Amino acid sequence: MIAGAALAGWRFPLRAWRAAWPWLGLQIVVAAALTVTPIRVAGWGLDGALLLASLLAWSRLANLAIDKPPPRGLRAETAAAARLAGALILTAIFLFLLALLGFVILLCFAYAAASAGHGFVASDVTTWPGAVEVRGRILVSGIGLAIGAALLWTALRVSLAVFATADEGVVRMIATWPITRGRTLTILSAVILVALPPLAVVLGLRLLAPSLGAQGVAFAQALVVLGYWAPAKLGVLGRLYLDLRPDAPQTPRR
Repeated sequence: MIAGAALAGWRFPLRAWRAAWPWLGLQIVVAAALTVTPIRVAGWGLDGALLLASLLAWSRLANLAIDKPPPRGLRAETAAAARLAGALILTAIFLFLLALLGFVILLCFAYAAASAGHGFVASDVTTWPGAVEVRGRILVSGIGLAIGAALLWTALRVSLAVFATADEGVVRMIATWPITRGRTLTILSAVILVALPPLAVVLGLRLLAPSLGAQGVAFAQALVVLGYWAPAKLGVLGRLYLDLRPDAPQTPRR
């Protein structure tokens, strides 16, 4: 399943550009403008244009990634983009609330570790870090890593929400929770595998800074991320959604 999804992700950008080249091209144009605009107000407007172009592109590609015909016509495309935005906003709110809860839990453990150490003064926050002893630091670090892992696990459980939204034609966020049970490692492995080539290119472009300049490198990196990585990620996740949804042929779990 991992290899098949990764292969689909690597191949998907070509299909994506054929189906959504106006919106993907607009993304590139706006990204180019963002790298050279000297006015922050203009930059805000360009940020909005980039977001809109991305939503319109992704709404088409989310359908294409699950072998459904992309929306046709301005009204259909706008509705699909609005549903996609709704799914993304709900997912962001869900993860933000969990992250906030995790931060509160971590803060409680940090306070408990500090209060057990020497030199702790409850009314003086500056004394808290120094009061945490070695065992307390290990405990707090372990709790922090556990919370981070839990947030990553949760994000993977809802990572297919946009495809459920595109598939059913209504906003879905938690609907993919059952089908991703026991599959988080599969999803993470496939996404990492697809990300390795564009990540290597993005990092390698830094070596060209003397000849391209900072703005040239930033635009080239944006070209890789928006033109290849974003469609490839939609391709791999869309393939995983097709493989995991209830009506898909059942395969042994790995």
